[in-house]
Amino acid sequence: MYNFEILQNIFEEYFKPGLDIYKECKITSFEAKKGTTKQICLNENINLVIPPHIKHNDVIILKGRGNISNDNTKRGDLLVKIYVYGSKSKRRGDIIYG
Repeated sequence: MYNFEILQNIFEEYFKPGLDIYKECKITSFEAKKGTTKQICLNENINLVIPPHIKHNDVIILKGRGNISNDNTKRGDLLVKIYVYGSKSKRRGDIIYG
């Protein structure tokens, strides 16, 4: 399982050693309420589906969308932390699997 303390320290494009990729996605409060799709550009374009009623600091995990191991046998996860513009919430956030 993922250590929530690590997830709280994610910055705009912060790569930890290993296979997982950490990104952030900024959305408006309207997008948070209604849900939306955002495009994330890595080595490939990934459409991130953000579900309705997502909260500030929630983390969406896309299994198998991270870095590929040197021997091409494993692939890490893509972890996207959601920031809602204007939110001053200090809540820890939930983990959502996409």
